Amino acid sequence: MTSLVGDLFLRGMRRGGAEILDFDMSAKNVADCRGCFACSAGFGRRGVCAIRDDMAEALDFLDGADALVCLTPVYFYSMSAQMKRFFDRCFPFVRGYRFDPESGRMLNETGFLKKRKKFVAISVASGRLDDVFDALSRTYRMVADAMGFEFAADIARGESAYFAMRELGSVRVRRVLSAFEASGEIFARAGEIPADRLEAMRMPLSRGRESFAKNARVFWQLRRNGTPFESFSMVSDPRILLREMCATLDPSRAPERADFKFVFPDKGWACLVSVRSGECSFVESADAGARADVAVTADSEDWAGVMAARRDVSALMRAGRLKVEGDLSLFAAMKKIFGLGGDRRVGGV
Repeated sequence: MTSLVGDLFLRGMRRGGAEILDFDMSAKNVADCRGCFACSAGFGRRGVCAIRDDMAEALDFLDGADALVCLTPVYFYSMSAQMKRFFDRCFPFVRGYRFDPESGRMLNETGFLKKRKKFVAISVASGRLDDVFDALSRTYRMVADAMGFEFAADIARGESAYFAMRELGSVRVRRVLSAFEASGEIFARAGEIPADRLEAMRMPLSRGRESFAKNARVFWQLRRNGTPFESFSMVSDPRILLREMCATLDPSRAPERADFKFVFPDKGWACLVSVRSGECSFVESADAGARADVAVTADSEDWAGVMAARRDVSALMRAGRLKVEGDLSLFAAMKKIFGLGGDRRVGGV
């Protein structure tokens, strides 16, 4: 996810005419700063690091660059070790300290060829926004202030696991990804990112903390089972889809009482969606033999496809891949009862 949004932002910057050094700290040979202060010797504009490795390329480019864009996943409420190493190795640009009478603080005296660089931070976490990014955002602001950077944008993107669903065309996911690319182009041309674009990049994908927590629990269950990231999509898990469907109940169209049972033989799962007086509840582990007003039996992938508008119900029924028992008129009314018209899949609007 971190690479995904970063690549889109850089693609937008290139389209905006920016010359870019895409420096992947994980792929480069960059050692830790030794704290030897060898770079502080001499009276040149910029110090010379005693370590001979790939970081020299980044330092040379950064020296005269107009902007610095930093991209990192959030690890334990902070930046990755690789990103921390990057900033540590930027010490050759520090040429002393000075007192700023306006703020009353001590600031770094830097030796950049290009002063007042624009600074953009993109941070990606699996959790919701809330306070997950607070510590890292504060660190970035202090770094920018100390190095004389203009902090142009602090882009915090939570709920990273939801982006496994992007191949299903979730409306919100598409909007977020599109906003990253468009923002990169705008930043390259104007040196800033409008508030509406920042809001689009941070757009919540879950419908609240409780909904996010339930979906996250399923995500971790899949990981514990050894399911690799590249081979599953959260939207392909019907338990998540049904739980989200329950959250979209339209009380004005719902019956006073109804039970919808879903059986997925390929997974050995049985789930129950119950409607009572305008309220909807979801039972993840139901009795496959329990009575219900409507009983749907299908492989999990087929039902996920139905809910993501990738499968045709009639075609699946004709092929014997989807079986509906009970009140067929109630089954046909599900689209209105649960507000499934338009894009109401996980992450949709």
